[in-house]
Amino acid sequence: MADGPRLTVRAAWYEGAARAAARFLLIMAALVVLGFGIVALRVALLPITFAIVIASVLSGPMQWLLDRRVRPAVASLIVIALLAAVLIAAAWLAIRSVAAEWNGISGTVSAGLDTAEQQSQQHLGLDPEQTAATRDWAASIADTLATVAVAGVIKLIPAGLELVSAAFLTAIVLFFVLKDGPRLWQWASGQFPRQQSLLDQLGTRVWRVLAQFMRGTTIIATIDAVGIGLGMWLLGVPYAGAIAILTFLLAYIPMIGATISGAFGVVLALAEGGIPLAIAALLVVLAVQQIEGNLLQPVIMGRAVRLHPLAVALALVLGFTYAGILGMFLAVPLTAATAAVINELRNAGVFADRIEFTR
Repeated sequence: MADGPRLTVRAAWYEGAARAAARFLLIMAALVVLGFGIVALRVALLPITFAIVIASVLSGPMQWLLDRRVRPAVASLIVIALLAAVLIAAAWLAIRSVAAEWNGISGTVSAGLDTAEQQSQQHLGLDPEQTAATRDWAASIADTLATVAVAGVIKLIPAGLELVSAAFLTAIVLFFVLKDGPRLWQWASGQFPRQQSLLDQLGTRVWRVLAQFMRGTTIIATIDAVGIGLGMWLLGVPYAGAIAILTFLLAYIPMIGATISGAFGVVLALAEGGIPLAIAALLVVLAVQQIEGNLLQPVIMGRAVRLHPLAVALALVLGFTYAGILGMFLAVPLTAATAAVINELRNAGVFADRIEFTR
């Protein structure tokens, strides 16, 4: 009789482990099938996903127009037209500030690398062959990144016709999501009447997380661009405006974007004023990013969209592998939304798995 309860507990434990293993295998199989499906349909899924993410940000202006009794279709067209105007203006400013001065910027960057090579030989006593090899290695890394970025864009949209069709599909989906978003969601969730309440909670949660992430990222990108650009201008670093624009654009790619924009500004400072100015520029970059990361980001972004750095890194890698630059842009907000869904399901008790040990 003494061994009875122990054997019952052990059998229950093995049964629970077997159920967990079976669930894991089923989930992995479903993810594999889902992955193949997503890859096959990415030409359509990416514009749809991009439109939904943008719609979450534009829901505020859309609601403002609806509250003033503007018809939904007209309000949606107005919001999309304003968005197009902002994007065109931003693209024009970026091209004018960065692309038009690219020859001068590239020359300054090359001079900065020359200065770094000379200073490292002079002050650190490094062998010229080692520094030259290091510079060649850095240049090869930069070329590789540029090639990979171009390849990612080509991989995402291999032809101009697909670019036009993707943009057109994004605009169409964005129009109808803004115009009929609540009705579309009610119809979709209504197909599962038993789970409709839970699906409504999940949809609301995802929508809020996407909106909060994109708005917060835009605010943080603006703060970083203004802070770093102003600091570079006060220090006398050339092309401070280009540095600010690059900082703003790359802020939508966490971790990687801040590193690239910061290194870009420091190299330009090194070319202009040597090591002292480069150190000052580095301090400006670090100070702005520390203030943003430790003080502003927790307040602006909130706990709902905070992710572990490892999760962000993996999401960026998977996003780039799947869809290039656009995939990197969408990876983090979609990961934040997925984390919110898992948290909501856990709170609803979906993942509860109780094993009763009987005696």
